[in-house]
Amino acid sequence: MQLKAIFKRCLRPVVFLMYSLVLLVLIPLLVLQGIKDGVKKSSAAYTIAGIFVLMAVPISVWEIVMHTLHYTKPKLQKYIIRILWMVPIYAMNAFLGLVYPDVSIYLDSLRECYEAYVIY
Repeated sequence: MQLKAIFKRCLRPVVFLMYSLVLLVLIPLLVLQGIKDGVKKSSAAYTIAGIFVLMAVPISVWEIVMHTLHYTKPKLQKYIIRILWMVPIYAMNAFLGLVYPDVSIYLDSLRECYEAYVIY
């Protein structure tokens, strides 16, 4: 078997394992260590939210890029791409709403407009 084929076959399980380890082990350890060291709970919330945004957005963007590169059924894929863009928009909306609560109403309005566009 060629090295490239082995790499393609093993890539997805390795990435899944790494994400699982980060979710189940690393994040709780970082949060507990931060609380022990006297970090505010709001700072821990920002950190956790940021980690999840940094995990969700690349996956979604990768899917969007793959659909764009393999654009074989435009009538169907344009709707799929619109739906996939909801993940980064919702993630950034939630994170920025947590960090800057005063502007969350404006961010929510923009998110709602995009949601209406996706449904249309």
